[in-house]
Amino acid sequence: MDASTVCRFMRPDPPTAHEDESLQNVIEMIVKEKIDGIPIVDKNRCVRGLITRAHVLRLIAQNIDLKAPAREIMKRDIITISPDTEVQKLITWNVSSLPVIDQDKLVGIVTLSDTIRAYYKSVVNIRNTLDTVISSIRAGIISINEEGIIKVINPAAEAIFGVKKDDILGQRIQAVLPQCRLFRIIERAEHEYGDMEMYNNRSYLCNRSPILENGQIIGAVEVIQDISEIEMLSAKLKSTQELMQRVNAIIECSFDGIFVTDHQGNIIKANESYLNLAGVSESDVIGKNINELESDLFDPRLIKEVAETKQAATIVQQLKSGKNVIITANPIIDDNGTSHGVVANVRDITELNALKEQINSLNQHYIQEINKYKIANKYIFSSPKSRDLIDLVIRVAQVDSTVLITGETGVGKDVIAQILHENSPRSDKPFVRINCGAIPETLLESELFGYEPGSFTGARKGGKMGLFEVANHGILFLDEIGELPIVLQVKLLRVLQDGKITRIGGTVPKQLDVRVIAATNRSLSDMVLKGKFREDLYYRLNVVPITVPPLRERVEEIPEFVNFFLSKYNKKYGMNKSIDARVISEMQRYKWPGNIRELENVIERAIVTSKGDVITDIRLRESDELDLDAIDFSTIQTEKGNKLKATLEVYEKRLLQEALKKYGSTRKTAQVLGVDQSTIVKKAARYNIPLRNK
Repeated sequence: MDASTVCRFMRPDPPTAHEDESLQNVIEMIVKEKIDGIPIVDKNRCVRGLITRAHVLRLIAQNIDLKAPAREIMKRDIITISPDTEVQKLITWNVSSLPVIDQDKLVGIVTLSDTIRAYYKSVVNIRNTLDTVISSIRAGIISINEEGIIKVINPAAEAIFGVKKDDILGQRIQAVLPQCRLFRIIERAEHEYGDMEMYNNRSYLCNRSPILENGQIIGAVEVIQDISEIEMLSAKLKSTQELMQRVNAIIECSFDGIFVTDHQGNIIKANESYLNLAGVSESDVIGKNINELESDLFDPRLIKEVAETKQAATIVQQLKSGKNVIITANPIIDDNGTSHGVVANVRDITELNALKEQINSLNQHYIQEINKYKIANKYIFSSPKSRDLIDLVIRVAQVDSTVLITGETGVGKDVIAQILHENSPRSDKPFVRINCGAIPETLLESELFGYEPGSFTGARKGGKMGLFEVANHGILFLDEIGELPIVLQVKLLRVLQDGKITRIGGTVPKQLDVRVIAATNRSLSDMVLKGKFREDLYYRLNVVPITVPPLRERVEEIPEFVNFFLSKYNKKYGMNKSIDARVISEMQRYKWPGNIRELENVIERAIVTSKGDVITDIRLRESDELDLDAIDFSTIQTEKGNKLKATLEVYEKRLLQEALKKYGSTRKTAQVLGVDQSTIVKKAARYNIPLRNK
């Protein structure tokens, strides 16, 4: 069976649980076996359902009875696969555990990590196959990245340049192969076809092309073909009867297409290879003048040029058959310098061009996968929502559209902005961040746009460059954009529209190339309705909206964040503390109104305040405090002319209702609010608030 099928990497005979076993036993089995899921089977080992680690956590959060049998709580609508299922299908499913069924019996299980490892191996095999193909091609192939670093060179190219692969890979081409002109493709961003070069006294035909990704040059590739023998042959094809039969035999035996014209441009010879390439019969071309042929069959300008100049010439052309060919034409000249015709060599480069496109496609794919791998190892984005977010961010990073990042406080909007910069074509250019809410309004304009000398009292003698100018050719990150004053919103809109800024006190606008990324934890659309944010600026900023989900929607990532912050603050304070798994489970049930920032603060506080080496208890705000920010007081309506006492009583009633709803008992409510239990009972009676118990 193929190596890419499930049977090659599944875990055979996985641990299972019977339908009658309790949830407690299943949990213990998951922990003991360190697996993501346990198949639930009947006595015949037929799969009836699945209980995963994530499923267990949700059940615990719902306070499910741990003695409940597996048949009552297991997932029944599960996906199963056969041993011959290909890994290519699995990679798109994104399922943590997949039972493997053969003849209705459980024979193994495949986890998401197993699938990823198998897919990576498959990709490596493809790359190795490509390397083998490139190495076997007789033409020389060399490729560089956008910095001129040599990434690929095949044996044919090694022989042409007289170098060893191990000596030059990873080196700048200008340093190790100064005679090679490939780097100028990076500079010019243009294709070069049919360039003739001499290496070691041999003639080569060089085709150079840029490698593009989303319109941006990420490298270049050159295909070098030895045409010395062809040129030598063309030079010897003189109009002599003594050599005609020998020449005809050579022409017909040539793998390349060859045709010959007389001095008037009439075709007198065309070999079988040319006829096959062009998709024509001998009668279609023999005896015909080149001017009579269709332009997609042969370009007559090449023959005219060679006949007039008596110099060899080369072009690249696509024939009407669809074949891409290189045509090299040489004049037939006798000893007296008289031209007797032209002989042309036609070489099929269709497969080489297809290979070049394949290389380009693979390079783009590898770059995207490498970027995802780098992000996964630098940041924590493991939940489905986070992975979808990162896929969007990587795509958006490749263009220059304005981005508006929204999300609650502490979710990591600045991290998303940083990832956008790191994966954009501007990654080597400045990334400038400014918090619009942290700088006084009187200073914010000068910080953004700069000022000229003498613009105002206290201005620097030489003036000052604004952050827009500092970020030129890079990215300007406007954090907390909702705090930007109205007067500056007008100026920002003008900059986004025109791409120009004018310093304070200046009169000459400066053209800039800056990509703007904005972020806010506020609802700009609501601010627009209230007249606190300009509508035209809102739509100018909101070209590509990116919403970062709160931590409570990414609970799968909490253990990873906990481990990250444990490592960070253990190192900072010279400690070696760990955290109990039950505490992590409790943290996954908490709503985290402060998101990742709150989580980090909680971990740091636990490390410095806990007594032992194992943290067994963590104080979370929701467990013993009333979150006043979560209470909606905006719907409270008070009568006009109400005295302060009456107004306060309205708010007191709402606060008491929310506290009793949250904590249930008058005792707990009194404890949280810091009053006697009798006070709570009296006030509840006063406001006609029903009590479930005391």
